Amino acid sequence: MIEPGIVNAMRTPSHFRRLDARHAFTLVELMVTMVIVAMLAALMLSGLAGARERAKADKTRSTIRKLNGIVIPQYESYLNRRVRQGGSPFATSLCNATSGRFSNVSTTITLSASASANRLWGLRLLMALEMPDQWADVAPSVRIPSWAVTSPVARYAALKASVGTPSTAYESAECLAMMVMRGGFDADAIESFRADEIGDVDQDQCPEMLDGWGKPIGFIRWPTGYTLPPQIPDVNTNPDPFDPMRVSSGQADYGTTPLIFSGGAEGSLAVSVTGTAAKAPNYAGFAGSGDAVAGGWVSLLASGTIVPTPVPSTRQVTTGTLAPGAPLAASAVSASITNFDLLKK
Repeated sequence: MIEPGIVNAMRTPSHFRRLDARHAFTLVELMVTMVIVAMLAALMLSGLAGARERAKADKTRSTIRKLNGIVIPQYESYLNRRVRQGGSPFATSLCNATSGRFSNVSTTITLSASASANRLWGLRLLMALEMPDQWADVAPSVRIPSWAVTSPVARYAALKASVGTPSTAYESAECLAMMVMRGGFDADAIESFRADEIGDVDQDQCPEMLDGWGKPIGFIRWPTGYTLPPQIPDVNTNPDPFDPMRVSSGQADYGTTPLIFSGGAEGSLAVSVTGTAAKAPNYAGFAGSGDAVAGGWVSLLASGTIVPTPVPSTRQVTTGTLAPGAPLAASAVSASITNFDLLKK
């Protein structure tokens, strides 16, 4: 008698019996599957990394857009700002480096014979004091007219005195944050920034505004070395609106727009073009020795007791020597994010 199992096996086709006997994948099949999974994971991670970088760039643009909305209106307000042009001697003030307070002193400031030069001098002095981009212009060690000691100027001086000697590695970024938080240009300005947009990278008690990568956002008030649109380095097509009579140091200045910038994913405000120790507002993308002035703009404008006649040019000024700012190649700032990107659209 034949067993039932044997009869059933005899009735089942041979290729079905072979399939039933196979219970696992082969080594080749496993390796192929693993390679496919690895390729898909790599593609997914690459896409996520790209999306993460784009998100950081978008966050940086958002922060710069908010900063631009504070800085540019203040800069444009100087077109209608009143400055004292007559009277000699002037009452002047000198800041105490320890207390940050200004005290009146007796001295004489001799004015130029040109009302246009006097007005331009006064406007640029106020800009340097109220919109500084280097610590040398905060609580200066030179005598300045008493009318130039405005509320923002006094608050900046008090901050500098309270921290002692701020670091110069990120001074343009620190001055920008100080303007936002202490300038009073927009009383509610700081409320529009998130906590992760403000930090103190160099731990010198002077915070900076941060980009999407957590790095300081820089600021240059008169970026004469930056020649990308919408700033055109041509006095005929883009004259300085603050100098309609063209009295600036015998050579007319072209109009400048305050620059707010992030170095992007790889850039850094603390690296100069020469690779030497940084002196803000230099950073890797800027040509020449940068737009900083040795000793500060305030010291240059208020040097001695005589108003410089004509008024020093905003073009690249170093140790009193006037020289045109070197053009900045577009390739040098291809990775940077600036407020110029907003203004040229």
